Amino acid sequence: MRSAWASRARWERSREPTLSTATATAVKTKVAPAGPFRFESLDETAKTISLVRNPKWWGNRPKLDRIVFRVIDAVAQVDALLNGEIDVLDVAADVNKLKRAEAAPGITVHRAAGPDFRSITINGTGEILNDVRIRRALGMAIDRAAIAKLLVGPLGVEGKPLQNHIFMVGQRGYRDNAGILSSPDVNGARKLLDGAGWKLEGNIRKKDLAADTPWNTYTRDGLPPTPIAMPGAGSLVAAVNPAAVDYLYFVSRGDGTHVFTRTLEDHNRAVAKYQLGK
Repeated sequence: MRSAWASRARWERSREPTLSTATATAVKTKVAPAGPFRFESLDETAKTISLVRNPKWWGNRPKLDRIVFRVIDAVAQVDALLNGEIDVLDVAADVNKLKRAEAAPGITVHRAAGPDFRSITINGTGEILNDVRIRRALGMAIDRAAIAKLLVGPLGVEGKPLQNHIFMVGQRGYRDNAGILSSPDVNGARKLLDGAGWKLEGNIRKKDLAADTPWNTYTRDGLPPTPIAMPGAGSLVAAVNPAAVDYLYFVSRGDGTHVFTRTLEDHNRAVAKYQLGK
């Protein structure tokens, strides 16, 4: 995956807006210089650590006189860059930050490949996923290339599925060892589910309704411990670009579309019409 960082062309100082409390404590207690810069001060109120050029450094003379590390809340980082409070900002895969930086005068945006990735973690310890066929079917049904495109495409770079558990794309030694999971195979996933006894009846695999798990709201009251359903590409787009509506309820028409309503009364009428046939 590629990331981006934005910078302001200014050389008299450089401030990087990322610093953890643990780092600040470590710098405060261990100040012995071991490089081209040495510790100067720690301001706990302003949340900054200042380093100055180390006169005892034996290597090439640093180009900067001072480096100031400053902690800035994520939501305020772009404003700090635009206001000249900081000189460099790693926008990573944040599209909103990137767009603001690109539109601002005097800001240069650099793009570079980095060892970054996004993952979908599946809990295989549950009763249903104990069956390897179900785990494989789940993996085969996920279009990782489509998800990668949605996540990093707006950044203006190409998102590629990671087919290796050790090396990143572009690293020496990288090769595709994902096997059957290299590309989505929905038909293959269906066959695996059928073979595992999860037969499709209508538009639901009825074994879903019979298995008593924390996620089955047909056998247990209340909400499941995790979100319901596996989001598709359209759902991911909708989640990051929510519509400005006040709907509270929805019900399926049974044809792939839904009816959205604002009140419980309207919702009950839609359920009676489209689900109960009244």
